[in-house]
Amino acid sequence: MIELRKDIDDIRRMLKANLFQDEQHVRFSLVGRICQSLGWNIWDPSEFYTEYKVKKIPPKNLSKDVTGKVDIALFIPEKTSEGAEVFIEVKTAGRLEYEMVSGELQLLTYNTYHKSAISILTDGIQWRFYLPTAGGDFDDRLFNELNLRDDDPDEVCRVFEQVLKKDNFRKKAVDTAEAMRKERKKIISINLIKDDAGIIAEKLDQPIHIIAQRLLKTKYKLSMPLEEIEALWERTIPGSSKLSTPSPDIKAPTTPDPPKGRNGLPPKPADIYTFKRVKRVFVIDGWHEAKNWGDVKVIVYNRLLDGLKSGNLSKTYGVSQDPKIYRRPASLRDGYYTDLNLSSYNVVWHCHVALYSLGYDPIKDLKIEMEGNNESHERS
Repeated sequence: MIELRKDIDDIRRMLKANLFQDEQHVRFSLVGRICQSLGWNIWDPSEFYTEYKVKKIPPKNLSKDVTGKVDIALFIPEKTSEGAEVFIEVKTAGRLEYEMVSGELQLLTYNTYHKSAISILTDGIQWRFYLPTAGGDFDDRLFNELNLRDDDPDEVCRVFEQVLKKDNFRKKAVDTAEAMRKERKKIISINLIKDDAGIIAEKLDQPIHIIAQRLLKTKYKLSMPLEEIEALWERTIPGSSKLSTPSPDIKAPTTPDPPKGRNGLPPKPADIYTFKRVKRVFVIDGWHEAKNWGDVKVIVYNRLLDGLKSGNLSKTYGVSQDPKIYRRPASLRDGYYTDLNLSSYNVVWHCHVALYSLGYDPIKDLKIEMEGNNESHERS
């Protein structure tokens, strides 16, 4: 633990000095260093396996399997029959917020045929830990997240020791991950009913935790003892308020007022986006570079933010100043947030809904250029 803490402190110093300039720096000088501190032999390619080749889900328009390469796969050589202990997908430092959707899709496809015990998505700063064997959507398999640069270093070391230390694989690490995942879901549920519980408790003059207990049972079919609710009441979802601010070039231009808004939903677009990489997006009056699908929603919503602040859209499609209501909040300008827990298709659909609600024509006012396409106009 002492050696790990020294390494974490030194890595934090280098992160703050912006010394990690690309993905390879993060992969070897940061992730590799942490793995070594946690007992993995990074000099043994059968244990610290980079560019590990796996079979992925094929895109719908292909009849044969395609392959991908996991940035880092950790094995215990004498237990290779059990498969990889850990898959780690690495991004350039500071880019995870913009590559979250594509990164999760990569891990999801990598784990289809070659399930790891634990999977990690990181840019060296933000770390997201998943339990691939858990049920539900891939986001439901998230059991912890941390910010190596900004979080309490002792807490960072504690999480790494519990879920990434070689000596804990595989049963102890997986059991700990499942316990963390269950607790995380409880914290999310409590945060979702807090406001309602406060209003009802004040109106009925009853203890807030008793009201919360009833709401958790009726809304989420979640039975929790009062002592546990009280213990988790002030807990926040790790990482939910630590997203970096958007790129400086994602700004709302000064333009005339938008047309009058509309109620209802527009026709759904055709799905021409799944398994495609986005290059840039046109919204209303200009093109913007986009490195991933999350960028598309941030760009469009920043452009429309003044109109979206009115709150006419539901939580699903709208914006909020409370990041805790979203599974994967992304920062917009002026202290607002929106949800990025979306597939590429649903990113486009949310943009259609937002444009339509403010009186724009999603077909004419939104264009997306993808790799292999010169320019993709929206089609209904």
